[in-house]
Amino acid sequence: MNKRLIPSAIWIVVITVLSLIPSSGIDKIWFEFIVEPDKIAHFILYAIFAFFVFYGKNWTNASILRNNKTWIFVVLGVFLYSIILELLQSTQWINRNASFSDIIANMLGFFVGILLFISLAKRIRILR
Repeated sequence: MNKRLIPSAIWIVVITVLSLIPSSGIDKIWFEFIVEPDKIAHFILYAIFAFFVFYGKNWTNASILRNNKTWIFVVLGVFLYSIILELLQSTQWINRNASFSDIIANMLGFFVGILLFISLAKRIRILR
């Protein structure tokens, strides 16, 4: 396994666990004074996830644009993962509410994470 993919693997476990914690446990984690803390959390978690995925695969903006199949596979994979987690949240044993706006926050965060990675990779030469 590529050692650069380890942060991505760990982060996907973090996202899964945080997404599947019963809603009563969420109140203890997030501060109530932030507007829509759930959407902000989704956005940040998926932005970090995108950063780790692109770091792990050593992708640059040029390699993404050259390989449309990879780009489509990654975006669809993350989209489907978001949908699956939302559907799991609506089950009785998770006791949370599924939300389409969570999926939107996930995908926006993922795209911002990609842009952040590309921007930082150029500046600090993450990619070699």
